[in-house]
Amino acid sequence: MSYIDKLSTELDMDQVVANAGNSRFTLVLIAAARAREIENTRLIATRADGAKRWRNKSISAALQEIEAGTIGPDYLDKVHKNRK
Repeated sequence: MSYIDKLSTELDMDQVVANAGNSRFTLVLIAAARAREIENTRLIATRADGAKRWRNKSISAALQEIEAGTIGPDYLDKVHKNRK
């Protein structure tokens, strides 16, 4: 079983897509942006405390947040505003 197969068994992908505005393209944009943000935060935390370890990958954490409804399509607006 590959990593992707394991990930898909833990997440309800229909719910993830629904929470991303029923668009897989939007889902990819949201997940990628959030995963980058999570990874940057983790890098900063690791510099402060080198012993820090996380139980999941950044992309898994992003998809879990989307599934839970913590972030959605409006997240892209937030990311776009911060880039200006």
